[in-house]
Amino acid sequence: MAGTEWSGHKALQLNQQNQTQKDLYNRFPDGIVTVDHKGIMIDMNQALLDMLSYEYRDLHLKPFNPFIADGFQSETVNYFNRVISGKSVKHFTKVIHKHGFEIPVRLTSIPIFENEKVIGLYALVHDLTDTERDLSELSHIKEKLISAQATADMGTWEVDLNTNTIHWSDQLYEIYERPEWKDESIDLNKFSL
Repeated sequence: MAGTEWSGHKALQLNQQNQTQKDLYNRFPDGIVTVDHKGIMIDMNQALLDMLSYEYRDLHLKPFNPFIADGFQSETVNYFNRVISGKSVKHFTKVIHKHGFEIPVRLTSIPIFENEKVIGLYALVHDLTDTERDLSELSHIKEKLISAQATADMGTWEVDLNTNTIHWSDQLYEIYERPEWKDESIDLNKFSL
């Protein structure tokens, strides 16, 4: 068994020996981690280390699962098993920063094959912290807009030129006394203000 493990680890490391591959791995702006078929992290790029504030020795030859946030471990292991069975997957999860807080990420994992057998995977780790913060801010702005429209007794609409439909704010349905229109799209050609 030890010979098999050494062979697998060696093969995973050899997959990165091509200089072009090494440059891509090391210069890629998102985190990249190489994981063997048992879930042990074999290698990772500096972007991943910077994202999580770990040193290489903190992650090298460690299982990936303890670095996944509670509540996301089971799902992430299920995705890991899908990749080990030969399928590429994308999914969202949260990883644990060295200082204990959770970082939302999108993982794109692809299997590594040797002699038609999956020996591990590459996972691209994209930090979604900014995206999550922007969505939260956008939601907050939308709540303020809805409140302001109700207070001022005014509404807004937007036109989707691709589908030629109008989308009204809730307040506009109230102003025009057409709450039944909320459940149907309004065709721009059939309606004029």
